[in-house]
Amino acid sequence: MPRLSTRKSLILLLWLGDVCLYMARTNVSVAIGAMFSSDAAEGRMLAAFYCGYFAFQTPAGWLASHFGGSRVLTAAVAVWSLA
Repeated sequence: MPRLSTRKSLILLLWLGDVCLYMARTNVSVAIGAMFSSDAAEGRMLAAFYCGYFAFQTPAGWLASHFGGSRVLTAAVAVWSLA
């Protein structure tokens, strides 16, 4: 099997990371139904999750432009793995 170039390896790893994040967001939406019986409680929990997700978009972009995307992505994956 031929070795992938650095560019193709990076694209593959970023795509896999994106797939993992998409699955995590989807699983939260699906699992939340089994966790709460009240629609109001379910809505508050989903709102908290997505507001937190939304709130970190701008700081993450600033960090990526200031320190570089590779460092920020590496740190994010490390923190996410430890959580």
